[in-house]
Amino acid sequence: MEEMIMRGMRAVLFIFVVFGIASWSIGQDIDEAACQQTIQNSCTTCHKTDRICHELGEEDANWPEIIKEMGERGKLSQEIQDTALKCLTKAEDPKKFVCSN
Repeated sequence: MEEMIMRGMRAVLFIFVVFGIASWSIGQDIDEAACQQTIQNSCTTCHKTDRICHELGEEDANWPEIIKEMGERGKLSQEIQDTALKCLTKAEDPKKFVCSN
């Protein structure tokens, strides 16, 4: 019986550790200055940040599709598209570095 309890406790501890690490890492590897620079140098050559800020306010914004379409229109490299997507979807508060201008 004690062995079953210990197994259960280990499983619960493992789950807490995994989710704790995952939630801690969200937004941790985002360089906001680089994000702001990417958005300014790539996205605003065709439109103002107001358009991005509007989409950031939409719950159903399909960022992968939006970035792909904008990347094709603007002839953006895959690296720039990947960076923009990461910045707009993984940052804790992308409005902070996009909409503050």
